[in-house]
Amino acid sequence: MDEFLRENALAVILVPIGVFFVVLSYAAMIVSNKSGHYVSGVPFFGGLLIFVGFLFSKCKILCLLCLIDYGIWELLYVIIVDKLRSKRFERIVSENGFLESGSDEKKIIVLRNEEGKVIWWNFVLNVMLGNGKPRMAFMVCMNEDGKMFLVLDRMKIGSKTEVLLFDENRIEIDWLDMSAVVEVVEREDAEEIMNCKN
Repeated sequence: MDEFLRENALAVILVPIGVFFVVLSYAAMIVSNKSGHYVSGVPFFGGLLIFVGFLFSKCKILCLLCLIDYGIWELLYVIIVDKLRSKRFERIVSENGFLESGSDEKKIIVLRNEEGKVIWWNFVLNVMLGNGKPRMAFMVCMNEDGKMFLVLDRMKIGSKTEVLLFDENRIEIDWLDMSAVVEVVEREDAEEIMNCKN
């Protein structure tokens, strides 16, 4: 028994803690689904502890047990999907002849959802932005004539990326049971927006 503990000391300490965090994350996910309110777990951390614990044990193949943590899968999914979305957005920019880049320190991009939540970003062309509610990724683009467009991915399986023309620096977006407004406003006219936390 003493020899086993000596050879696997890190696994004996880290794996139970990792399993605790994995169980905590799954419990938080179940509570979130049942209550309709987001409850944060600790995804990825439990899997990382399990991986490190078994990495320094005699039986290294057990490192694969880290895959029980959905945070590992979620991280891989986010990396792959973001990369694919970035490539799709870059293709749309080149196909539509939008300006490659640009910024204006006197303007900001503002997103308002129907719940009153306001998020703002500095005005930079061709930078992918996103929001969790409604769930979407978008980018503001401009053509050589100075017309602004919104490249919008509604982040739904099978949905096409849309290119929408701004109507006087404003676009209303209806998405499932929610709506949002994306605006480009002058920075000096938006002091109260900018004082809100992003």
